[in-house]
Amino acid sequence: MNSPAEISARTTEPPRVSVAVISYNHEKYIAQCIDSILAQQAGFSFEVVVRDDCSNDSTPRILREYAARFPGMLRLLDGSRNLGMNRNLLEVLRQCTAPWIALCEGDDYWTDPEKLRLQFATTQSRPSVSLVSHACRNHGRLGLGEPQYVKGPTGTIDVRWQDVLDVAGQFAPTASYMFRRELVRALPNWFADASVGDFFLEMYALGLGHGVHINRAMSAYRTFSENSWSTQNNENRSQKLVKFSSNMTLCLERMRSDPRFATCDFTRKLAASTFNTAIGALILRDYEMFRSEIEKCWASVPRLSRTQQVLHALRNLPQLARTLYLFKRGQALRTS
Repeated sequence: MNSPAEISARTTEPPRVSVAVISYNHEKYIAQCIDSILAQQAGFSFEVVVRDDCSNDSTPRILREYAARFPGMLRLLDGSRNLGMNRNLLEVLRQCTAPWIALCEGDDYWTDPEKLRLQFATTQSRPSVSLVSHACRNHGRLGLGEPQYVKGPTGTIDVRWQDVLDVAGQFAPTASYMFRRELVRALPNWFADASVGDFFLEMYALGLGHGVHINRAMSAYRTFSENSWSTQNNENRSQKLVKFSSNMTLCLERMRSDPRFATCDFTRKLAASTFNTAIGALILRDYEMFRSEIEKCWASVPRLSRTQQVLHALRNLPQLARTLYLFKRGQALRTS
């Protein structure tokens, strides 16, 4: 019996959805990612556009084998130059031809073969929708966990700009996104150098209409892949966290000055970025920066989180604050 992907690869119908995949040193995970996409029972034609960002492991070879097997469906772009995450993503998005684009990074995967069908059906039944996201499960050391990113008691919720801005962390998992292709033209020039892509994809996609979030876990976010944020040592992670959050604050300020977002309240999101800077400074033992950033965060949004409350209370005892924070983080990593 032919797989859904093999059937889709033979059809002459233009793809209704392009699946964008980016990878970097994902040799242990990329096959599961691609297989989960090819297993989709969409009921319509879709294409897979992949670019590996000049990996130095066997990821390129694995992808070439998939491209040879599915030549009419999986399009492998030239990845001989390392572009960086967002530039790599932009290169893939620009090569997508379908009116809708779904994302799946190379170390994540989809867990529900009906994911594309359900999301696309949502776009067809609600013409004003520009972004469809859904819940996921974290894939940690012990395998798949409980559903995450479940929002509200109903099967779906409507999503607007402020819903995304009022969440201190990430609103929805990246591997859950399906958005209009027009988003590619709507992204600002500075997106290429932003620390992350997910938040800005959500916000600019919502600028084209409104969003729907499906409370059904249909993808997996791998929390402990090699080279991931979670597996880096404290110093490397903290240096990157300070750089990341400083860049995030700059990008948020640029967004806030954009007339399109004039009605939005960026206070909570900016406070979360400041808090990340404080955490990075604390671990790096830059206690002066830690005190400055944690006080700035508290003045902006007091009681942002329980951790913020504890660290603010201990701002004049930074060594104790650092010890407690690292202990708590170590416990969380061991149980994930």
